[in-house]
Amino acid sequence: MKANCEFVSIWDGGVEKRSPACYNPATGEVNVLRTHSGEDVEMLDREFVELPSGTELEVCPTCHEYVMGSIMIPDRIGKGLSEIDVCKNKECDSRE
Repeated sequence: MKANCEFVSIWDGGVEKRSPACYNPATGEVNVLRTHSGEDVEMLDREFVELPSGTELEVCPTCHEYVMGSIMIPDRIGKGLSEIDVCKNKECDSRE
């Protein structure tokens, strides 16, 4: 079931742009319903989805279409697990 939300992008150290969006919690996919032009900004600092509850979910900085999710991987020593954030899109280049 898709949820209405806001897609928020932060530019140039504080310029905030908000767009209506739909978020699919089952897949992590984000569909932005209206985009802004990037003519008045230069450097993207952060993107996230803000749910109606106020919860913020980080958006993948590579594909910009899915949220990030936590997975557990073996640690470097091999005696435990470490938690890392990865894009929920299994085909995203950030997962390589």
